[in-house]
Amino acid sequence: QRFIPKALSELDVQGVNLKLSLSYADTVFAKVGIDAWLTKLPILKSLTPFRSHKRSQDLDISCVVLDEQCNVVDSIWYANLRNANQSLRHTGDSLQGASTYEENFINQEEIHVRLKELPDTAHHLLFFVSSFYKHPLARANKGVVILSDNENRNIYKLSLDTLEKHTHALLLCHLQKIDGEFLLDMPLKVVEIKDTQPQVFIKTLADLSSEYILNPRNL
Repeated sequence: QRFIPKALSELDVQGVNLKLSLSYADTVFAKVGIDAWLTKLPILKSLTPFRSHKRSQDLDISCVVLDEQCNVVDSIWYANLRNANQSLRHTGDSLQGASTYEENFINQEEIHVRLKELPDTAHHLLFFVSSFYKHPLARANKGVVILSDNENRNIYKLSLDTLEKHTHALLLCHLQKIDGEFLLDMPLKVVEIKDTQPQVFIKTLADLSSEYILNPRNL
């Protein structure tokens, strides 16, 4: 069902902070392509990380911040966990889903947003969920993304198993500042990330963010 964009006040959000959380259980895939080939080389196959024929799914959440002119002013992701005044904070990169009983009770990744402390230049905040190894998001065991406030109210919840089966990256959420208020939309736009090498990855997210604001129909 399509989410109708609304101001946070219309959604009865009482908290001044937001949290985007990602949780999933460890999900294992067989290696394919060159990764599978490397496990067969005698010189490598006895060495970590080449010895295993399987690989755990690695999901990430990220945030790109744009100004009014759609210039990128910040990016919060696994290689840049905080902005200058810490109004945006990532809890850190989790390389796999929960693999122990205790880990099932915590989120694998979170991004915290202090709305009233965001820089004046922050007019658009776009949040993504993606799979580093391009494993389908829908295959994540018990995969859930939740947007909530600091009053423990769930604003939006997405079960990843409801996504199209080949989706490996998604533009999940868009916050737009208008006259001091924040408008929330959940685009759930499937996006393509061809290269997950860190600097290429974050540039791709930045380009996708600008393109979505300027030409949403083209994305």
